[in-house]
Amino acid sequence: MGFDGSSIDGLLEGALASGVVHGVAATVVDRDGVLYEHASGESSADTLYRNASMTKAVATTAALQLVEQGRLDLDATVASICPEFAEIQLLERYDGNTPVLHAPATKPTAEDRAHLLDIRMRQPDGSLAPTELDFPLEPEWEAGGHGSYGTIGDYGRFLRAWLRDGELDGTRILGAETVAMALEDHLGGAPLPEITRSAVPELSNDVPSLPVPQGWGLGFHLYMTDLPGMRSAGSADWAGLFNCYYWLDRRAGVAAVFMTQILPFFDQRVVETLMGFELAVYAQVGAAVPAMS
Repeated sequence: MGFDGSSIDGLLEGALASGVVHGVAATVVDRDGVLYEHASGESSADTLYRNASMTKAVATTAALQLVEQGRLDLDATVASICPEFAEIQLLERYDGNTPVLHAPATKPTAEDRAHLLDIRMRQPDGSLAPTELDFPLEPEWEAGGHGSYGTIGDYGRFLRAWLRDGELDGTRILGAETVAMALEDHLGGAPLPEITRSAVPELSNDVPSLPVPQGWGLGFHLYMTDLPGMRSAGSADWAGLFNCYYWLDRRAGVAAVFMTQILPFFDQRVVETLMGFELAVYAQVGAAVPAMS
């Protein structure tokens, strides 16, 4: 598949020059390899990112492996696996007015931390400033919901395995039937909220939902309709707290990752850049429904 990434290069470089990001990387992959990869500003090919909630897809993959091995029943209650869960009471925890971030599952080494992109906070005037908000060094538990780190290439390679029905470079991590099951809608028509309100503005903005059919697979949010000029019906996606995003479009045979490290989540200027990135990708690979003129 031929792929001209020059327009994406310009988009990312423009986002850097206009102060949208201090460092950014993007990649596009298909079943056969990498179609595009570029990093700008303080990001490079070997920069590490806090994947945050993009870790959930990796943890989901591990859980599905246990299902295939007969060691985990998807219909079992959480309390049947962790009896103490039945006694848990949920609590929003703060240190004064400062949100507390839970620790990642794996403590990065000093060498790893030298490759981490610094986190920046969007200021009222639109600029970016350093922040002390970060995951603490010592993990409190094995955080399958947010605890992984990696390069943009690492995550692109992971998505290629999902594009290829659970196999990559001769190694099978999941069966094709399991992949298909995970990417089916399991909500059964249950409605999603029109907007997810932020409880901690320092960490996240409000997140609106597009007024189109959506669903949830096993570990993945799903769009159930073709988006004009963008991803196909059945595409999976999710994001990480620090304005990291990915989507997986098995129908079009492509997946993409967009990485930066900015708070709060769902930053408007970053999201506008992300949407420009997606439109540029499908201008090259073709969208199921053409973009509206």
